[in-house]
Amino acid sequence: MKKWFFALVLILLLWKTADAITGDATTQNIVITINITTAPFLSVISPENETYLKNEVVLNFSTNGDSVWYSLDGNANVSVSYFTILNVSEGSHILYVYANNSQGVTSKKVEF
Repeated sequence: MKKWFFALVLILLLWKTADAITGDATTQNIVITINITTAPFLSVISPENETYLKNEVVLNFSTNGDSVWYSLDGNANVSVSYFTILNVSEGSHILYVYANNSQGVTSKKVEF
């Protein structure tokens, strides 16, 4: 939101500056391109950092990334498109969830 606010302020500033230079109110089309160069947003909704008393745990996440994958307890990466069920044994587990886009990768760690 801050980037869009900055762009709006920049547009208004350019518009007022052009008006002040000529002294006349004129209409011009100004095109400003803003490239967002940040890695994707990623939020792991479930599981949470808590103890679960069942062997099936839902992996649910929210992201604006192009692709998502996870690694459970250091095992191979598994690609996912939406929520999935993790079959886990009794005990502690470490889950890494990753999302990427052309600007980078974001990761989240959950211990449960």
